[in-house]
Amino acid sequence: MSYNISTQYRKWQTSLDNINKLRKMAMKRVPNNDNIYTITTTTPPPLPTTTTTATTSTNPPLPTTTTTTTTTSEDDILNIWYNEEDIIILKQFCNIILNNFNSNTIISDIKFYWRITSKTIIYFKRFYLNNNILSYDPRIIMLTCIFLAGKVEECRLNLKSLIELVNIGNESDILSHELILIEALDFDLKIHHPHSLMKTLVSDISLSLEDMMKSNIINNNDYNHIIQSDNRKQWAINAEDILNKLYLSYALLCYNPMALVICALKNTEPVVIIDRYLEYRHGATVSAELQQEAAKVDAFLNTANVEEDPKTIKKYMKRLQTSAIWSS
Repeated sequence: MSYNISTQYRKWQTSLDNINKLRKMAMKRVPNNDNIYTITTTTPPPLPTTTTTATTSTNPPLPTTTTTTTTTSEDDILNIWYNEEDIIILKQFCNIILNNFNSNTIISDIKFYWRITSKTIIYFKRFYLNNNILSYDPRIIMLTCIFLAGKVEECRLNLKSLIELVNIGNESDILSHELILIEALDFDLKIHHPHSLMKTLVSDISLSLEDMMKSNIINNNDYNHIIQSDNRKQWAINAEDILNKLYLSYALLCYNPMALVICALKNTEPVVIIDRYLEYRHGATVSAELQQEAAKVDAFLNTANVEEDPKTIKKYMKRLQTSAIWSS
């Protein structure tokens, strides 16, 4: 199916501004809870005062202590969670998916790794567009996303090993959240992801090199550089590292997967080869559009490259656990 007629493009591809609006709205849907919404303050007793006149003297009033409960505004809640903490926490869970889900004890066939990982991260990001980390435990949602992605790919997963990823929950927790997740995804489970597309594109570039050289689109040096198997392998490895970084950002929800792949390839190989291939394969107009979109994707790399301090992540997770309204 063409990406441009897919539900991923028609229903889920959006702008970063719209993502921010959706996430703010999601934070406002946190149910009322004393731990999050109220602050209790104690007013100290007033100092004794004595009023003296020529004829009378009044005794000082008895000290009184009043306790008032004030409700924090929605803006205060958003400033605490939306502006920084939930972004860092969700990014950390995407890191866990990328770095810890490659074990043979979890996945029965490692060749499914990237297909399941890509789906998992996109499911996870889509879920938290319209839901918030205070109401839904991201550890359980992450496990449920992996479990669902495995089902969609028809790949058997070891639930016990899966749960050991975050050392929380049980099989019933995952199963009870599965329908919640599917409904939040609006039953759109098919995903166009960049990793499989990248492998196809690298292969096609390699196969097209000879014709491009004969047509004087590239020179002998460019041809000899890429045609070497070691260079092609390293190119794919480097591009995959770039894609991994983009998975930590919202670029997956904002741009065509092809644009992500082009961005990754152009950050690992001479730009001129990619540009000339795109024009050779897709024509000048489409090539220009793809390159323009890839340039926008490149801006996400700066955000994705920022590594958070482990102490900060631990502090935010502790705060989240004390403030959240998760089901026990």
